[in-house]
Amino acid sequence: MVIITALTLGVLLSTSIGTIQSKAEEPVKNNTYVANPKTTLSEVAKQNILIAEEASKRAQISADKAKQEEIDRIAVERPNASRQAKTSTAKAQQNAAGTENVNEAKVESAKIASVGRIQTVIEAKLADYLTPAANVISVLNRAVVLHGGDQTNNCVYFSSEAMRRIGVTVPVATCNTKQYLSYLRANGWRSSSNIKELTPGTLCFTTNGWDGAPTHAFAFMGWVTPGNYTSAYVADNQGTAVHVRNMGETVATDAFAYYMSTFAPTVTSSTPTTIYKNQVGYTTGVTNIRTGAHENYSVQGTFAKDTKISIIATTGSFYKVSYNGKTGYVSSSTITFTAPAPVVAPTPAIIYKNQVGYTTAVTNIRTGAHVNYAVQGTFPKGTKISIVATSGSFYKVSYSGKTGYVNSSTITLTAPTPVVVEPTPATIYKNQVGYTTAVTSIRTGAHENYSVQGTFPKGTKISIIATTGSFYKVSYNGKTGYVNSSTVTLTAPTPVVVEPTPATIYKNQVGQTTGVTIIRTGAHENYSVQGTFAKGTIISIVATTGSFYKVSYNGKTGYVNSSTVTLTIYKNQVGLTTAATSIRTGAHENYSVQGTFAKGTKLNIVATSGSFYKVNYNGKTGYVDSSTVTLTSR
Repeated sequence: MVIITALTLGVLLSTSIGTIQSKAEEPVKNNTYVANPKTTLSEVAKQNILIAEEASKRAQISADKAKQEEIDRIAVERPNASRQAKTSTAKAQQNAAGTENVNEAKVESAKIASVGRIQTVIEAKLADYLTPAANVISVLNRAVVLHGGDQTNNCVYFSSEAMRRIGVTVPVATCNTKQYLSYLRANGWRSSSNIKELTPGTLCFTTNGWDGAPTHAFAFMGWVTPGNYTSAYVADNQGTAVHVRNMGETVATDAFAYYMSTFAPTVTSSTPTTIYKNQVGYTTGVTNIRTGAHENYSVQGTFAKDTKISIIATTGSFYKVSYNGKTGYVSSSTITFTAPAPVVAPTPAIIYKNQVGYTTAVTNIRTGAHVNYAVQGTFPKGTKISIVATSGSFYKVSYSGKTGYVNSSTITLTAPTPVVVEPTPATIYKNQVGYTTAVTSIRTGAHENYSVQGTFPKGTKISIIATTGSFYKVSYNGKTGYVNSSTVTLTAPTPVVVEPTPATIYKNQVGQTTGVTIIRTGAHENYSVQGTFAKGTIISIVATTGSFYKVSYNGKTGYVNSSTVTLTIYKNQVGLTTAATSIRTGAHENYSVQGTFAKGTKLNIVATSGSFYKVNYNGKTGYVDSSTVTLTSR
């Protein structure tokens, strides 16, 4: 029996079956004991230990049934093995099964000594996750839940659940080896029967049964004796921790047949130049610094192109380098032993002191006269700059009380000639009304080069007082500005409202079930079932948690999926804005904005219209998008 300390309960019990209640009927939340104010810390610890022991007991029962299930099946499918089992002692049968649990230290040691090929990232994650006994118990109990409480035939439920926990999206409905193999092959996994290639975390399958599919699936965790391929450490539904399994055909086990893997890439690199201690090299591009001498090792930093580096050793196709008091590994294919040639650039036009130039594109301002110098800022395209000297292919410039260097190829010494060729907009009469067709910039003048002094939201009704080229002069909030005529229509937009009515939830809301509805102990499908409501039951909803409603019934509380409940919408609800919220003249984004509510404003909601709420404020009514409002109790 594996005893789990209270510190590991969060991992162990997250998927337990059911909930244990203390003798004093004190509460248990998420399968962890919650004390009332009078409960001492020692009592909490005792309750948590009891919960851990109960979870471990359930897992042990499931594991024992799974082991016996394989033995019973072999007795039917292989009669010779059955006769052998009857003449064997109980101890011999146990040795054939080889299912005793192994401590984590021994597993860690075996993992290091049992790498048969380059381990993939998924295999490394799976091996690390299944090493602690607490995780094995948690996955096993979850597998039983996925199988509807059945404690037998759960090897695929176990293996696929462990894969999901390390980020591999195996469908939850996967329940047998045929489905499991179909998913793996569809996602690029390939098989191999070479048992010597097994590496910790490898998914293994046994020989086929009567239905043409493997009879068992398990995760290989290491060899009991390195170099001996008879007994292995494995993790599956037959143990409450990593345990020993005979990889051959015995009275209690079917033989290993093959494994599945995505296979790490094989390294076939030529031997790099011989490196002597403290040899100097130069990077030929941006170069990753890894924690080990292979592409599978994680990146701990990068070297910029043309960085001078100190190489202290060679490992395969990688160089071990020293930098900033640390060591790392870089691919030899990105290193040269020849210093980069200096950049020879054409001599720019002769520049006299305080000559003026103009940038022809966004231009980097560097700390020195070369592209290797750091960037300390940028000039936008068309910026007028003061050139104070020439240095090779760079100009030294003065700006904002500082000096810097810009590449001469991005500078012209002649002021750019503005060329404005714009289509003539529709004839505008004084005080004509228009509507913005998109978010529209308000500029200080009639050209894109003028600065932006504000914006109009899409669908805003604007007052146009004149036309200047392709811009309209507009009046707003006691000010004037200019907007591009291409973003304005002179016809009011036709509101098109095709919005689902949102399900508005209030405190103490009444709902009605649309079918037989499960009552769970928490707000998720993983929580256990504590009862059901018949179709058409009127229920009292006291709160909302994600996609679940918290309900009160028979003096108890529980959680039901909101998709199975219909609600009654009340008028005069109170809400709070979650951000600055536009007040529109109608229930759609196309209606004009007549004001805004600041974030946190308390609103009086008098009706619902599609995805908008109708609100009362300052003796007026308006409409706000329901996505920017959170509701409070009536």
